[in-house]
Amino acid sequence: MYKLPTDFKLEKYGICVRLVQECDAEFIIRLRTDSRLSRFIHDTPFDIEKQVAWIRQYKVREHDGTDYYFLFLYEEKPVGVCRIYHITEDAFTFGSWIFLQGLPFWIPIAGAIIGREIGFETLGKTKELEIDGTHILNSGVISFSRQLGMNITGERQDNKGIYLTGILLREEFEKNKTKFINKFPQKQ
Repeated sequence: MYKLPTDFKLEKYGICVRLVQECDAEFIIRLRTDSRLSRFIHDTPFDIEKQVAWIRQYKVREHDGTDYYFLFLYEEKPVGVCRIYHITEDAFTFGSWIFLQGLPFWIPIAGAIIGREIGFETLGKTKELEIDGTHILNSGVISFSRQLGMNITGERQDNKGIYLTGILLREEFEKNKTKFINKFPQKQ
């Protein structure tokens, strides 16, 4: 199975992405504890040391090639994060996609496209399995995922509500991503 190098970095569509480092803990905590951004994600305590410890544990999974946590930068400032996890021989899960508010509309979308391009193109996977799901009230993300070609396959429930699960095949993603890329200021 192909693994990303520890110094992985990519510049595409006018933004930069790299693997999360311990020094990113405070930014991640600010994103994950912002009540406007976190209402559909798992609760995160405002504890930077716990986040640093989580990143250290994550680095083991990164080394094993089963989990990658990415930080996105725009004009050299951190603007968002996403993860690729539950990586198997042919599949991955995309999630933990959170970006600052007030950014140009295309930046979070570019982050979601890049994250999936890494899963499909760089890692060579054939499908994205939305195992954890998207909260049923998160209609914008559900609509975006469907426009990318995600098929809703079921649902799961936890203490925050109902989450829709799904599958996105590489062919569907490749076919549908260009309608979003065409709206980016930089197409590559």
